[in-house]
Amino acid sequence: MEKVACEVFGLIFMIIIIDIVNKSAHNEDSRMQRSDSMAQTNINIRMDEKLKRDFDGLCGDLGLTMTAAFNVFAKTMVRQRKIPFEISLAAPDSNNVATLEDAGATKKASATSEGLAL
Repeated sequence: MEKVACEVFGLIFMIIIIDIVNKSAHNEDSRMQRSDSMAQTNINIRMDEKLKRDFDGLCGDLGLTMTAAFNVFAKTMVRQRKIPFEISLAAPDSNNVATLEDAGATKKASATSEGLAL
């Protein structure tokens, strides 16, 4: 009888140990899944309809969704702590500069002839 009790106790002990190991592995898997998947949120972006179509088409050509493309942009911006491309005004060409200078000269001449000082 004592031998049977020891065997039963041994089996119960093994079952408990296996259960503890399985629960520990499951908890570790759960922790890893929680850290890998961050909570998601939605944002709304307004843009011109044609721009949206063109952007969606380009993303599709690149094998991306628009969401993936915006996520790439956001992650790059956060990592670099700046907008990841240059934003500038187009450099004025010589025709634009001449036009602006003529407009300024015309305005100055008009103001002078009316007795206003600029």
